[in-house]
Amino acid sequence: MSSTANQVFFMIGCQRSGSNWLRTMLSEREDLIAPHPPHIMRDFMPRLEKYDDLSKQTNLKILIDHVCAFVENNQVPWLDLHSRPMKFKRDAILMEVMISIEIFEFNDKYTSMQNGKEIKKAVENPYYLLAVFDAIMNTMTKANGKKVGLIWMCKSVSLWTLFLQFKSRPNDLTYLSVDKFE
Repeated sequence: MSSTANQVFFMIGCQRSGSNWLRTMLSEREDLIAPHPPHIMRDFMPRLEKYDDLSKQTNLKILIDHVCAFVENNQVPWLDLHSRPMKFKRDAILMEVMISIEIFEFNDKYTSMQNGKEIKKAVENPYYLLAVFDAIMNTMTKANGKKVGLIWMCKSVSLWTLFLQFKSRPNDLTYLSVDKFE
């Protein structure tokens, strides 16, 4: 869901595999942020149907508010560059999500036209959630004064099911780093 300027890494790691250590080491880079995972996708994917049609801005605003509050109250606080707890501006998150969805729809239309048929289909709710996740991570990246590249990484075992759901559309998950599974 991120624009071409952003690089996104999803790291899928098993417990006791060293993935959390790797996440904290990588987060020390000046061009990458990798906060403690808030498990947005794991906790919100099963509940998405309760938000109804996320193409309706009223429903999307409720989802954004719930996700932002969820992250702001994360068991491991997310802090900005000055060690202050993160507070998300819901309207800014909404604007970034809407831009991501527009880009997604354009890419879908362009791809279908390349294949000789123009197909207009509705964006599915999981892509809205992924766009919200992307906007929150981008906000965290900016708040921590990371270099302009806006590189963020999320590490979570639960991302494996997300990867399986989205793998049929390889351009949606640009980068995936998988550590050992035994």
